[in-house]
Formats: sequence, structure tokens, C-alpha cells
Amino acid sequence: MQIVDGGLSGQKGQIFNMLDWGNLVAANFTGFDVGTNYRSGGLSGDLELPTLVEGLVWDVSQFTTSGILVVVPEPSRVLLVLLGGLRLLFRRRRING
Repeated sequence: MQIVDGGLSGQKGQIFNMLDWGNLVAANFTGFDVGTNYRSGGLSGDLELPTLVEGLVWDVSQFTTSGILVVVPEPSRVLLVLLGGLRLLFRRRRING
């Protein structure tokens, strides 16, 4: 991981373990707002994250339960790839004859 032009050039699948759950006596996140899930960076809620490069976003859904942040591909891009794959699976073959 490195910071490039003010943004983080993270890699897909990188996991950042932000909290050491073994040392926490009481993990009470009722007043903590992680903000919007799947974002490229910036301040959302109470969590400010560095900006990732194009096509990657932060998955913060597991922050309050596991203390981790994950770099994932932008969900809309994954959906397009999935739809393209399904199109190949269900294409019809023409029978010449």
C-alpha cells in the first residue's frame, strides 16, 4: 500500500485490522456512526478514510463487529462483470440448416 497523489493505491482484498479486540474491555459502538458503506474515502459519519484509487472502495460493514476495513472493487463494476458473465452463460446458439 502506498499513498499516490493524495490517494491510497490500495489493492483489492486488502484487510486493515483497525482494532485489537483482545485488549478491548467493553466494545460498545452504539454512539459510533461508521457512515456510508462502500465509499472511496473521505469523512462519512464518524469515520474518515483516505481516498482510494479509481475503481476501489472501502467496505466498512465489519468495522463495529470485527474492527476491520476491507478494500473491495466498486460494487457497480462487479455487477457489470457478473451480468456479462451471465450473458455468456445464457446466450443462444443458432442452428444453421
